[in-house]
Amino acid sequence: MIELDNLKFQHSISGDIKERIRAYFNGRRNGEGLLALCGAASALALKDYNLYSLLAEISFVLKFPARSIYEGILQCYLFLGFPRAIEGLRHLKDIFRAYDILLDLPYKDYRTDYEADGFALCKVIYADKYPKLMEKMNSFSPELATWMIREGYGKVLSRPGLETKHRELITVSALISEDVPNQLSAHIKGAYNTGATEEEFEDILSLLSVWLSPNHTELFQQMLAKLT
Repeated sequence: MIELDNLKFQHSISGDIKERIRAYFNGRRNGEGLLALCGAASALALKDYNLYSLLAEISFVLKFPARSIYEGILQCYLFLGFPRAIEGLRHLKDIFRAYDILLDLPYKDYRTDYEADGFALCKVIYADKYPKLMEKMNSFSPELATWMIREGYGKVLSRPGLETKHRELITVSALISEDVPNQLSAHIKGAYNTGATEEEFEDILSLLSVWLSPNHTELFQQMLAKLT
């Protein structure tokens, strides 16, 4: 059971939102830390930095590893851009400081072939859709196709510290409100391809419904229905 009133970053959240978040987490037993991090990614997409900070704090209080929280927010630059990723990491630094958490940054990454790592991971995520993805990407931007593999799937999403399924669930959570249905659908499929379950998606939808607009949650529900 989590006591929101004892948290350090809950003061700027409206009473209704706070109560619904409290009810959500106090009614759960499994996976709460990851779900809170998914919620933080959603709030970051909306540029609601107060809500983001509360959810990132909840993720930490619920024992999700600090390194994994850092990785989950760091990867958001691929999907939400540098400005929101910078703000997210700046606020995350304040949360870690409040709990006397000092990460040894930058993490040492001894991998040398980002492109090979990227190809391997992208094939896992897209499965039989991978050839079609690359054909489409190369048809309108060979440069972006190369950067997607080397930088996105290789340098960033293949980093240690956060398992692939969790990365995909965080990505989906960030994209729901971004009005990019093709990318959202692709990463829902990617999450399934890396082991996500229908129950995990339902849990994410239940949490994000606390603050997302009905238009976004309904679109997400429709996509899930098509893919299950």
